[in-house]
Amino acid sequence: MKILEATVFFKQLGERIRKSRKERELTQAQVAEKLGVTQQLIATYETGKRRLPVLTLVKIAEILDISIDDLLRIENKSKADTSLKD
Repeated sequence: MKILEATVFFKQLGERIRKSRKERELTQAQVAEKLGVTQQLIATYETGKRRLPVLTLVKIAEILDISIDDLLRIENKSKADTSLKD
C-alpha cells in the first residue's frame, strides 16, 4: 500500500469509526474510557492522524457493536473494481 493510499484509508476508517460512535450517541471520552486510553488518542484515530493497532480496532468494533468488515470497508471501490477487470 502506497503512503498516499494508506493515508486515505486511515482517514476513511477514522470517519467510519466517528460515524458509528455518533450513531450510538457515545463521546470520544466514553470510548476512550472503555479502551483505557485518552480521548485525544481516539481523536487521532478518528482523524486518521494515527494508525490503529489491530487489537484496538477489534476492541473498538466490539464497543461500537459493528463488524470489523464494516469498519474496514473501502469507499473508493471504482478504482478497485477497475483493477479487477484487467
